[in-house]
Amino acid sequence: MEAPVLRAIELLVPGISSVTRYVRYYALYAALGAHAADHDLDGAASLRLLRRSEVVLAAVSRLHDDPDAWPGMGHAVDEVRHALDGDVLRTDAAARMEDADHPYSPRRSGFWSQYLGPSTVLGTAVNEGDVPRPGKHACPRRSRRCSRLC
Repeated sequence: MEAPVLRAIELLVPGISSVTRYVRYYALYAALGAHAADHDLDGAASLRLLRRSEVVLAAVSRLHDDPDAWPGMGHAVDEVRHALDGDVLRTDAAARMEDADHPYSPRRSGFWSQYLGPSTVLGTAVNEGDVPRPGKHACPRRSRRCSRLC
């Protein structure tokens, strides 16, 4: 029964996926792809920005989301608790994979792999070197301001 229902949903809402629970990540990856293109970031810089941004989003979710509301808090909220010291977030420590006591994600590209297929279908971002790049629909300029995380 699940397959026919998911096919119907895919027709009605292209890009929807059972692993992509949070709309905010679609916006994040679109903004990251646009920012990387605007600032001509290479793959390493884009990956660093992606991982730092996901850590920040997890910390914000941990501090402000209602854990009892559906779909619950964002990805990796438990993993970033080690990087929070009151209101201070040690982004680099949580974002690093190597030599990190508590990385937020063991996957090189964090949660991007879960969202890249739907983002490509929606045209908000595409995959290039395991990091988001601009899709066919431009990200609004106001959403591209993430240079402090670079």
